[in-house]
Amino acid sequence: MIAAARANPGKLNIGTINPGSTQNLAAELFISTAEIKAAIVPFRTSPDMAGALLRGDIDVAFEFYAAVHGLLADNKLVALASAGSSRTAYLPQVPTVIESGLKDYEVTSWNGLSAPAATPARIIATLNQAVKEMIPSSDVQTRSAEMGMAMRWSTPEEMTARMKADMTKWSAVIEKAGIAKRD
Repeated sequence: MIAAARANPGKLNIGTINPGSTQNLAAELFISTAEIKAAIVPFRTSPDMAGALLRGDIDVAFEFYAAVHGLLADNKLVALASAGSSRTAYLPQVPTVIESGLKDYEVTSWNGLSAPAATPARIIATLNQAVKEMIPSSDVQTRSAEMGMAMRWSTPEEMTARMKADMTKWSAVIEKAGIAKRD
């Protein structure tokens, strides 16, 4: 795909949802890291984008597993690569983008819990302990795996560090891509 994009600058059409979404930023990072010229085609919803991909209106799409797992299972779409630093348990045969040759490309998303800044430390500790105890449960692990998520616990300090690092990383991608800020 990269070779084809380099041989035909600007001809590759990449589908994503909503400018500024994780999928959109993943595509922008891919374009920058691969040093290619490609057109980002934004869609309002994942089903809209999947339909365009199935019709051949776009060449490739960046999307979360949960949104396309049915199409992958039915062999209507083919996963070219996963975006994390290692292969995923739900698509173990699919190489990562890093394995495919872009050593500086990694995109992972996360979910976290927040509380008001004035929340007492003992309440934060109690909530964090409850999450730590809940994450390993088979119900949580099974349901998260069905959605293509690997649930893990972290401390509030680790989450804060992750958020700060991601804000720095994605701010640079947004600026380089020229994505306009919304009011």
